Amino acid sequence: MIPAARAEAQSVVPGFGPEGSDTAILIPGTGLEVLTKKIVKGFTYLQTRRVIDEGHRIEWFVLRDEAGAPVEELISSFGSNYDRGPGLLIRFAMTGATNGPDPIASMSVIEIWSRLKIYASVNPAGEPEFD
Repeated sequence: MIPAARAEAQSVVPGFGPEGSDTAILIPGTGLEVLTKKIVKGFTYLQTRRVIDEGHRIEWFVLRDEAGAPVEELISSFGSNYDRGPGLLIRFAMTGATNGPDPIASMSVIEIWSRLKIYASVNPAGEPEFD
């Protein structure tokens, strides 16, 4: 933990800002990456009965609500919400691929404790990455 005044604004996770708090907790990005990939791999398997292998890649993002709005709209239109018990809500939509159907390609919003939103996508390894 560090004093909240020392937390850099660009490193504050939306929904977990130091507003009203005098301390901040440092969470390594690698920890969020491992957690996100584990949830995405497990949930994709539960939905498709397919394993995400080296032919696909998982990208993940922590975004402010306004930046994540297009993903939320896409999933609201074409996906479903899955409440996985206290503290975990997954919004999930199959997206296919630009060169034909892909049974694993998808987009997800992982919401933890109704505060932390992690946006993730699964795409074929040869597809262009998001910027």
